[in-house]
Amino acid sequence: MALFIICTTCFAQEVVVVEKSGHSKNRLDLIFIGDHYLENEMTNEIGHFPHDVDRVWNNLISNYQIYNRYKNFFNVSRIDYSLEIDYKTLSTNEQSDQLFQICSELNASCDVVNIFVAQSPNRIEPYNAGTANTFKKITLQAPWATTFSHELGHVLAQNADEYKTTHSAWSLDFFTNIAASREIALQKWGHWTGYTDPWSGYFVSEPYIREGTDYYRPTSSDTIMQNSNTGDFDAVSREHLILGIYDYVQPIDSYSISSDSISVQVVDEQVISTAWLVDGQIVSQSKQFNLNDYVLYNDSIVTLVAWDNCLNTDYSTDDRGGWIRKDDQNKTWQSVSWQVADLQETQYNFNLNNIIKLSNNKFFDESIDMGHHGMDSGYSRFVNNSDYSESSDSSAPVQSEWIWGDSYMGWIFYPAGSINNTWIYHLNFGTWIYISMGEGAWCHFRGSWKWTSPEVYPYFYNYDTSTWEYFSQG
Repeated sequence: MALFIICTTCFAQEVVVVEKSGHSKNRLDLIFIGDHYLENEMTNEIGHFPHDVDRVWNNLISNYQIYNRYKNFFNVSRIDYSLEIDYKTLSTNEQSDQLFQICSELNASCDVVNIFVAQSPNRIEPYNAGTANTFKKITLQAPWATTFSHELGHVLAQNADEYKTTHSAWSLDFFTNIAASREIALQKWGHWTGYTDPWSGYFVSEPYIREGTDYYRPTSSDTIMQNSNTGDFDAVSREHLILGIYDYVQPIDSYSISSDSISVQVVDEQVISTAWLVDGQIVSQSKQFNLNDYVLYNDSIVTLVAWDNCLNTDYSTDDRGGWIRKDDQNKTWQSVSWQVADLQETQYNFNLNNIIKLSNNKFFDESIDMGHHGMDSGYSRFVNNSDYSESSDSSAPVQSEWIWGDSYMGWIFYPAGSINNTWIYHLNFGTWIYISMGEGAWCHFRGSWKWTSPEVYPYFYNYDTSTWEYFSQG
């Protein structure tokens, strides 16, 4: 049974490039398509499909370290068309086959296809969740960066949901972040035991089993695979996400050879480090090797080595803080060797860890913005936050210093220094609001949690009733 009917002739000239960082043969190509958007919602206005794609992608690379670091490993495009999916007969297998066929007919390169479900009020029953098919490389979700990040964790990293109480035997064997026993858990992620992430604070303990569940996971923290509305990836899930990206991308984009030089282009110079070797010894780390600069013989071997500078498989003796401690398939580095006599490619063996050490490999210097560590915008984090308690509209919570400021919500009275995870007074509404910032703002007032952002205010999404509400005055 077909889930939706598409006339492919309607797609002429409708594949739009959002971000292009390189040739598709060495990039991870993401394609976005809408669901239940109206025909007139294919313009780049707030709440319309093109704007949702731009917003989610920009939020993804602005608020998560890993996507910010690897943003140039992706190409992003969208198809300005809206599906009509019947969620009662939802089959991601069939969806994936049809959508990849569409991409092929449009000559649109696609590695992962992603569906955004329209969130317009009263359009359809709100779809605020997400789903993914790891094998068919498809995600379907509300257009939120947090949910999309979670679903990519399934597709690219083979991460399992950590909020479930039980997993099947095949899932426990297949997925990278869950295990049936302590012994298997140590086999999967024992190389991260004892690690504390310096930004998120997530601690990878001895294999952890949450009360009420029957499987082991890396950490007791509420990571993004535990709660798709909040948090970030722990070290184990992050490592596998990186390795999943390298299933589609190699460090070297291209190289060119002339009579007196060899030049290289890498995917991202901030992420990929390079070194030139002559007979196994490092002589240069530039992007071009000039043969006339060195004393070379016909039997000399010139080797180019390129590696992800967060590679740290030698962490036990030299912990550089790298995100990749295990790369059994050598996905994250690449080498090419030439014999000087004819500059024909050849083979040359070397110790990669020694090369990395001698090259003064640096990680976390300029390769990422260290302020990026997850959206932290989930509902459950706020309702369980120990700093939050119900307050009447007339009584102000105790704070040390308060100031007035003009925000996109109008004039607010807030504690100096921060308006995150705290009480504010809203002048127009005439009420106290507990607010937590992330991708937009979660606000608790008038008996429920509500979400808004600069793009949709004065509309608020009511979490309890799954409806949109309009507020302009008190």
